[in-house]
Amino acid sequence: RPALAAASALLALGAARPGTLPDPLLDPAKTLAPANMARENHRVLDTVWHPVFRVDVFENPAHPEFKGLAHDGQWGSGLWQFDGDERGLPARFATSNRRLAFGVANPRPRVLVIGSAGGQEILASLAFDATHVTAVELNPATVGLLRGPYRDFTGNLAGHDAVTLVNAEGRSFLERDSSSYDLIYFVAPDSYAAMNAAQASGFVLAESYLYTVEMLRAALAHLRPGGVIAMQFGEFDYAGRPNRTARYAATARAALAERGITDFADHILVATNTDYFTLSTLLLSPAPFTPAQIQAFERDVAAIPGGVVRHAPGREPAEANDLTVRVIRAPSVAELEVLLAGHAYDLSAVRDDKPFFWHFVRFGDLLRGRAPSGSPFDPEDGRGEKALLVMLAVATVFATVFLLLPLLALRADWSRLPKKGSALVYFGSLGLAFMGIEIVLIQKWSLILGYPTYALTVTLCAILFFSGLGSLATARYADRAPAAVPWLAALLAVCTIGHGIVLEWVSAALLAQPFAVRIASAALAMAPLGLCLGAFMPLGLTAVARLEQQAKPAAGDAAPGAYVAWAWAVNGFFSVIGSLLTTMASMTWGFRAVLAGSLAIYLCACLVLRSLGSTVTADARQR
Repeated sequence: RPALAAASALLALGAARPGTLPDPLLDPAKTLAPANMARENHRVLDTVWHPVFRVDVFENPAHPEFKGLAHDGQWGSGLWQFDGDERGLPARFATSNRRLAFGVANPRPRVLVIGSAGGQEILASLAFDATHVTAVELNPATVGLLRGPYRDFTGNLAGHDAVTLVNAEGRSFLERDSSSYDLIYFVAPDSYAAMNAAQASGFVLAESYLYTVEMLRAALAHLRPGGVIAMQFGEFDYAGRPNRTARYAATARAALAERGITDFADHILVATNTDYFTLSTLLLSPAPFTPAQIQAFERDVAAIPGGVVRHAPGREPAEANDLTVRVIRAPSVAELEVLLAGHAYDLSAVRDDKPFFWHFVRFGDLLRGRAPSGSPFDPEDGRGEKALLVMLAVATVFATVFLLLPLLALRADWSRLPKKGSALVYFGSLGLAFMGIEIVLIQKWSLILGYPTYALTVTLCAILFFSGLGSLATARYADRAPAAVPWLAALLAVCTIGHGIVLEWVSAALLAQPFAVRIASAALAMAPLGLCLGAFMPLGLTAVARLEQQAKPAAGDAAPGAYVAWAWAVNGFFSVIGSLLTTMASMTWGFRAVLAGSLAIYLCACLVLRSLGSTVTADARQR
């Protein structure tokens, strides 16, 4: 107790005075790494911590008109100086790729910006005569910079009469919003930091609901007649592998097909331009683009340095073998599926059930040695997938060493204990299936709760709390476990199917509710499932403990509790590797498939539990 009290006091001191704590060591490849800062003559001006990601404001004294924003140490956005005089804005954006969206949108558009960050797209909207700009930014730290210390530097954009700055997650905001817009502008809305990818080792592990068919469907429903959706993001190598652009085109094609649109090529415009890197712009419209809009698009692309029209209806592509153009112009869905299936990268349409837009390299290709070989520093050539496989190998080794090998000291004892094969299947199944359900629910609820951090804390807290209550309740019916197992299995099936299917039906309605209601809904939804899941471990431990007691005459002086210790170790081992296997399975087959597989594993475990419990009950009756 004294040691714990001292440790708690130190932690409390660190929380109260974070400036006394050492700064994290940065990866040498990150923007804010000391060597990179010295080489670029950058200096950090401000640091703001937030659970979404940390934001550092930095500058080069030679260019005081621009302040960079680093997200978890990696460059992510910026703040541009603005004196409040809008008369100079048109010239400022005359050769910017930001003009492309406004050139085909309705005159004097009402604009929604998803991922407004430091406000450059807000300024672009004002430059092109937007009547109103709703700017949505995920991180409260970035919003705080615009409203606080850099308010004057950015021309008080947050207080502009024609600007509404909103701190929210883009998908969650759009589902709750009742307004309609002439232009919905997605500005590379994910940063690597937001996807745990400052160094692109694990960014494929996080879901993003901003790039899915369902997100596009929601955005299309918010467009006014003649409205346009714009998406912009960078490409590492557009000529060699336009992965992001081609995949988003495939997703957009699927979204428009659900609206009965079969002439997809007439509803999309694509261009690239080269600045520090290649940046793609995709423009979508539920109505075919008119000849006037196409001409305006071509004229605007020509005004941008390095601008290239990749696709425009009725025009020949700039490159005959452009993959994005082939995705757009594939004559049929069947031919598109053949094209994507034979491609080295996974560029299939992204949906909410498997929202891993950035997962381009298939695990099967990696394991068979058929994965694309490119730069070892390129995140799209499987760095994240390889890191996940390495983590699985390391976790397996550590779990074996620290959970299973110590039990070798008891091998003489538990080798004589009965039904270890059944117990192995049972407790291993619980470890795998519990992690499968828990991790998938955290990911699915992140859509409704808006932030991954909220989904983690609310979902994990609720499921563990109610699992604890479920465990506690087993004391009332442990002696009747075989009779209770079918009821537990039925309740588990209903709850799992509810989260896998019904939750998707009601998600739109939940997204429209206040945040407190969404938190309460998540907690209530976890209650019956948690009560059910919490019952299986104590029922199994009770069964093996009784088996151990019955076997003691044969086992001699066996160490008390050896069977229970072995059961805990088996469960812990499969829980550790189950967390990683769940992520890989979700990325490969989707959340619904993982929930179905986890339910099937639990139902098999129920059969084993009935066997263990029936044996114990029968032996007890004989005695």
